[in-house]
Amino acid sequence: MNVRKNILLILVLLIVAFSVGCDFTDTPSRTGKGYVSNPPVPPINDEIKVAEEAYERTNVAWEALIKASEPREPPAAWQDTPPDVDVMIRWQKDNGLRAVKAADLAHEFSTTFTNHPMAKQSVKIGLKLLEIAGEHGDTGREDRIRELQRIFLRDDPDKLFDFRFKGAQRAALAKQELDPTLVITELERQARQLQKEFPQRAEIYDLLLTVAENCEIHHGLELLAEILTSDASEKTKASARILQEKGEAAALELAKLEELRKKNMNIGATEAGAPSTTFATFEEIKKDPIGKRMDLKFKAFDGSEIDLSQLAGKVVLIDFWATWCGPCMEEIPTLRSAYKKHKPNGFEILGISWDSKKLAVQRAIAEEKIAWPVVFDGDGWVTDLAGKLGIEEIPVMWLIDRKGIIRDVKAHEKLPQAIDALMSEK
Repeated sequence: MNVRKNILLILVLLIVAFSVGCDFTDTPSRTGKGYVSNPPVPPINDEIKVAEEAYERTNVAWEALIKASEPREPPAAWQDTPPDVDVMIRWQKDNGLRAVKAADLAHEFSTTFTNHPMAKQSVKIGLKLLEIAGEHGDTGREDRIRELQRIFLRDDPDKLFDFRFKGAQRAALAKQELDPTLVITELERQARQLQKEFPQRAEIYDLLLTVAENCEIHHGLELLAEILTSDASEKTKASARILQEKGEAAALELAKLEELRKKNMNIGATEAGAPSTTFATFEEIKKDPIGKRMDLKFKAFDGSEIDLSQLAGKVVLIDFWATWCGPCMEEIPTLRSAYKKHKPNGFEILGISWDSKKLAVQRAIAEEKIAWPVVFDGDGWVTDLAGKLGIEEIPVMWLIDRKGIIRDVKAHEKLPQAIDALMSEK
């Protein structure tokens, strides 16, 4: 009976407790009295908000930099079909521009987020990107590259010089796409810049040695003399002495050949009397050159003025050639023999070179003992002339008779018989 009373008492107490809202889950976070199930969130501190926004901007900037720095893969189609030279040049130029834009992002990151742990790394990335841009032809940011190198390598002068030395080589090679003749000029300019920054480094004379070996002979001899009186290494000086000996011999040979050409070129009165003044147009010659007279004037490599019309009375062979053309160079001994054989009887050769490198022509004249006038395509004149005459490949040799009439435009296919046949005519 007492048990039943106790149970009923407990039930009554529980009903009363729940009805007045008592809380039996008394915890440190819930005290029962005044408890609110969803308390208000305290307001965010302005400094915290600014810090979070800055952190977000940093992440966005860093991700943009990394994405822009990723190398671009060449088109898959190039694996089966290699691109044309022009297409490849445009591709490399575009890669250079992309590298420059990415380098600008790196510069912006390093200067905007100076206290960020990756700020220094962004400067390093920017330097690498600028070097890549230089390799692809954009060499207009040398000052910025040098400044970044100084920042990174101020405590390591040897490594700084190594960076500069390689950068000079890259800058010179970058000119190859624009104009191969500018490579040596740029290499000398870079070497002189290095001399100002590192006047005690003998390695710079290795660059000047390369310039001397590939530039115009007389300027090369001046550079070699400078190297031999410098602090260059003995190995470099030994190479310079060998080049100097060869260069002096070549310069002497050139002087002799120029004198011989002046003596050989008798551009005065001719056996045939006054030359004809009736010339065909280039359009007419291009359609059918045989039987036409051509008006051709140019300044030869040695500075002499050549006028084809003034050679009336002589058989003239016009040789379109280049030092890089193997078949052209193979014909030079035959031309040399024909020139020696027929020169006394009224025979002349006019060489028109398709080369873009003056040094290559100069050396070929000296080494092959070319005694006839040669014109070098220094300003595009030869390319323009070839286009006007319809000449698309070399070797090509034209023969002109004593009356100034074009008689053969395929003489290169039957030398020396073609020359002999025309020389036998009176």
